Amino acid sequence: MTNRLVLALALAFALTVGCGAHAAEGTTTTPPPPTTSAGAPPLCSGTCPTEGARCVDERGWSCACSLYADTPCGGAYRPTRPPELAWSCAPTDPSADRGDGCPFTLPADGTRCAPSRTCRYASDGCGYSGSDANCEGGVWRLVPFRMPPPP
Repeated sequence: MTNRLVLALALAFALTVGCGAHAAEGTTTTPPPPTTSAGAPPLCSGTCPTEGARCVDERGWSCACSLYADTPCGGAYRPTRPPELAWSCAPTDPSADRGDGCPFTLPADGTRCAPSRTCRYASDGCGYSGSDANCEGGVWRLVPFRMPPPP
């Protein structure tokens, strides 16, 4: 790549992170610096080098470099950015805590849980619909939700 292209990609990444772009649940756009360990998968480092690249982040989650497209979710018109490469990471264990005490993936209705809490899972890219998973009496109860889109 030319230095000019590398600089343009770095600037686009900085603007994306600085402007509060959102990524899909579970993604990370700034993985930790690399470390090496014999036989261990490579740790993520910086921005995605090429689509399809794979690594492991600091949580031990498996990451893949893929195109991320900004999802227009209503409201005032704003031009969408072109798709860009971003790390998309997910735990190898889908029941892993996503960081707020809730399982990373939507639990099945009626499965065991503790302690009592409510976890929200969107089924679309904007969060207008999905399910609330309520841990009540030691089991998950799923309640669908649908919010009206913004004007």
